[in-house]
Amino acid sequence: MKKIAILLTFLMVSTFISCNKSSIEDGFEGANSNVKEKLLEQVTYDGSNAYNSSYSYQLEYDGQNHLCCATFNSDRYGNKDTQTSLLNYDSEGNLSNITGSDTPIKMSDLYETPYDAYELGDVLEYDKKGNPTKVEAFANTNLNDTEEMLTAVISYDDKPNPFYYTLKAGGFIDVLDNIDLKFGPESPDLVKAYKLLPFNNINGVTFKSSDGLVQAEILFDTTYDDDGYATNSTVTYVTQSGTNKSYIAYVYK
Repeated sequence: MKKIAILLTFLMVSTFISCNKSSIEDGFEGANSNVKEKLLEQVTYDGSNAYNSSYSYQLEYDGQNHLCCATFNSDRYGNKDTQTSLLNYDSEGNLSNITGSDTPIKMSDLYETPYDAYELGDVLEYDKKGNPTKVEAFANTNLNDTEEMLTAVISYDDKPNPFYYTLKAGGFIDVLDNIDLKFGPESPDLVKAYKLLPFNNINGVTFKSSDGLVQAEILFDTTYDDDGYATNSTVTYVTQSGTNKSYIAYVYK
């Protein structure tokens, strides 16, 4: 697996969500009572021992706490790369565009990275808090480039998604709230991001084949601060070829 779970993310809520709640923020606050608003300044991932790779997100804010700059630094097998995206807002504080690197950072990258080894499909089930718990996933079998259909079974800690308020500060939540799943000709990437946005922090993902056999697992052992936000995670990947560990650290503003 190329990268691990920075979840965002973070990173989920279904085709049925628009019928169940008036907004994403209502859903997040309903899943996390009396939650404190915290913004991420840095997320680092160290997988150098297992995957010869490490990366980090550096996040900057303006005077109104709008996310204004996101920098992604990566080091994979000694090949280093930096991508910086600048977020621009209109006079009313709405996100107007993202500029910068040739390949701008997508906000949904913050919570979709746990699944880099898989292509996710439809959300099949949600829990009572609105978190996706069962998702279609496709893995390349390396046999004539065919894809095997799997099911990702996801579980959560009773803690807030650490990326939520950072996504909100970047205007991403407002964009997702305006998606019309029933009638709107929406971008497939936005619809996917909308469906996969979790309200709580993931503690495990199990990938199963169509006959119910476990193909891989991602397990998160996370330490939380007094406000219930993740500060450090040890991530264990269990596959048929062995077990590896990676580490994530979160720093807040």
